[in-house]
Formats: sequence, C-alpha cells, structure tokens
Amino acid sequence: MLAVLEARGLVSFDAVEDFMYAWPFSDVLRVQEEIQAALEKESTETPESQQLDPFNFVASASMRGDGGCINWECRLKKNGLLARYTALYADATVVPLPIGMLYSKDDEFGLRQQLAGSILCVQQLRPLIDAGLIQFAQQEYVYCEKHLHQALPAYQQIAEVARELFKESADRFTVYVEPPQDGGEVPVFRVMGPTDFLEHGRIYHEPGGPPKWLRGWRELKKERKLSKTSIRKSPVVSRIFDDIARDVAIQQVLGMKYNARYLTNLPGEAMVLSRFSQEDAFFEECRNTLCAELTHSVPLLGDVPIRTVLKVRSEDPDAFKQYRAAITKIVDEYIRQRKTVGRKEAKEIYSDLLRPELLKLSSEARVIRRAAIKKAVAKTLIAGGVIGLGVFGGLLPAALSELAKAVGGIGLVRELGETLSAIERNPAQIRNSNMYFLLRLSQETEH
Repeated sequence: MLAVLEARGLVSFDAVEDFMYAWPFSDVLRVQEEIQAALEKESTETPESQQLDPFNFVASASMRGDGGCINWECRLKKNGLLARYTALYADATVVPLPIGMLYSKDDEFGLRQQLAGSILCVQQLRPLIDAGLIQFAQQEYVYCEKHLHQALPAYQQIAEVARELFKESADRFTVYVEPPQDGGEVPVFRVMGPTDFLEHGRIYHEPGGPPKWLRGWRELKKERKLSKTSIRKSPVVSRIFDDIARDVAIQQVLGMKYNARYLTNLPGEAMVLSRFSQEDAFFEECRNTLCAELTHSVPLLGDVPIRTVLKVRSEDPDAFKQYRAAITKIVDEYIRQRKTVGRKEAKEIYSDLLRPELLKLSSEARVIRRAAIKKAVAKTLIAGGVIGLGVFGGLLPAALSELAKAVGGIGLVRELGETLSAIERNPAQIRNSNMYFLLRLSQETEH
C-alpha cells in the first residue's frame, strides 16, 4: 500500500490536502481502488492463527480514528495514541482500513475527507511501518444488519449486550434537534453524553433522510430538546451503541485472523467486552487489554518522540521486554484490585511506582560511576590520575582503555578491569533493572 501512496506522491500533509481539495474526483476514486487492491493482496498473504499473542493487537475504529469525530485533527490525535502504544508495548498492531466503505461515490466530499484522513494516518504511522510493528488490513464485512448476523454469528450476542448497555445509559444522554442548516433538507441532532461513549462528550449527527419518527421538525425555528422518551425511541443515541457492537464483532473476527487482541481507547467498548463470560476464549484473552489509554498513559512517555522509542527498542530489545513485562505485571495487579485502570490510576502508576524507580535508577547510576572513578584513581596512582582526567573530560570506556594502554600497558588495563566498565553512563547492574528501558528513554530526551 505504501508503494501506491509513494507512486502518487501522497507523502506529505500538503500533498494530501491538495488531494482532498484539488484532485479530479476520478483520480481520487482511482487511488482508492489502488489502495483497495493492495490491501486485498496483503490480506490474502496473512495466514490465520489459532492462538492469540499477548502483544499482538488489532485496533478498534475509535483507536485508529475511524470512529467518532472525523475531523483530521481528532483522527490524528487518536492515531498518535495508537502509534505510541504500539511503540511502547506491542510486537505488532493490525490497523484495518475501511477504504471505500463509509462513503459512496454519491457523497464526494465525505469520501474525499475519509480517504484523505486515512492516508494522513498512514503517514503518521510510517516509522512503525518501517520498524515492522504495523500491518494494515481490509476492514471486512460490508453488510446490512440482516446479513451481518449471518456473516458474524457472534454479532447477535454482542448487539444484545450493547443494547442492554444503551437501556442502562440512555438517560445520561441529552439530545437537541436543530433546524436544517444552509438550505439542508434534514435537521441536525446535537447529542451530548458521557465521554465513555462520545468523544468530547458531544457529537453532531445529520441523518441520511427525513427522520420519520420525529414530528414537527420542519416547523423548527430554533433548537429543541428531545424528551427522555423520544431519546429512547429514536435511533439517534441507540446507533452509537449499535456502532460499538458492529465494531467489536468485526474486530473479533480480525483478531482471530491476525492472532491479535482487541485494542481500544473508548471505555464504552471496554464495557461491552467486559460483560462477556469467561468461557468465551477471545473476550477472556482481551479482558486485560481493554483500553490502550488506560493501560499505558504515563506522562513521561508522551514527551518522547516515537523515533526515539523505536531507536532504544532496537538498541536494547532485552531491556524493552523486561520493562514491558514489569508494566504488564503492575497493570494486572491494578486490574485485580480495582477491576479497571482509568486515567487517574494510570497517573498513579507513573507517580507512585515508575517515577520513583526511575529517579532511584538514575541516582544509582551516578553513584556507581563516581565510585568507579575514585577506585580507578586510587588503584593506579599517577596513571590513575590520567585516567580520571580522561573520565572527567568525557571519554567513553573504550577510549579510556586505549588511554590506559598508553599510560601503563596491558597490565593496567587488566588491573582496571570491571572499574572501566562501571564508569559507563549505565553500569551493568543498572542495565539489569526492569526499568532500564525507561531510564534510556529519559536520557535520550535530555540530549
């Protein structure tokens, strides 16, 4: 798929903006077809797996920016969270692309905006693609409600769970109906509700046709608040839960195909998943990774560039695995104690557990290094003084070893032995810590 974008010159924000507003629609459709063909080919090359991998994920619509607000800024913000989570936690993340699905050729603006936004998201994920951590897939199953039940047997059960959640939560939503705007033929609904289900706590919805269930909307002169009864009877709020059910069902199939667990940043989706019994293998596998943002949202890591994270991962793969195992254990303990890990708990994990360990590790590294320098000076007298000057002058252990040879020969190098290695910025005992990966990230940001 990247080859398609590169061949078309769609490798920058300006190029995509030009694609959105200036390209002939026939060319836009052709690019869409080329991307679809590339995704189809890549999808057929992926064998189905039997057992879910704990560090492979398939991104939900909300997580990858295809659900909720379609504004590019919002899509890229959510996609950025996906990128950061993948860099800091995953071995592989499957990102479904609903190319040619959400908008028909009759809705030119919607199709342009959705496709262009997806291309921008692909651009944002480029470092992770190059590192082999992101795989794109087709968003499968373009069916109506009737045939979706046939294609996805589990969908009916998932939809029932989502519908029950809607009944429990309907009174938490407020809906206003506004007169048609700019000569439109349908009213606009402003839906307000909990952020567990709605990005920003609100969303605007313009129906595809006249709302037959709502009387008197043609005579509206100003916005009107719908009654609780109307909200329960109308599809305006229930469709939010229907969309969640559909996405959960589709991602279940993709998760089994790509050996990946479900990954979302929308608590409402986590609520649907959490209601399934422990006998369901797929949902049980997903249970402890219901929300990416709730699993790994620590302030320090938001300041580290993705390319820096990938660089440190590449240089210290064992340190990354140790750190990830430690984080997994910490989060599992929080889940057992509190059932869920929200933003508040994620900050507590950082401030109460990670940050003190990080400061302690950094302090220990400095203490060990200073002690090693004193030891070198004491051991080698005058020659050690030369070594000490080299240390304070910023020479690395390899260069110090050469200096030691020049001053005292091979015997001096042998005598210094472990002392030289301890002079390194991060001595061996520091590198063995579970939090060494975080220390490396912290040090990289100081440069």
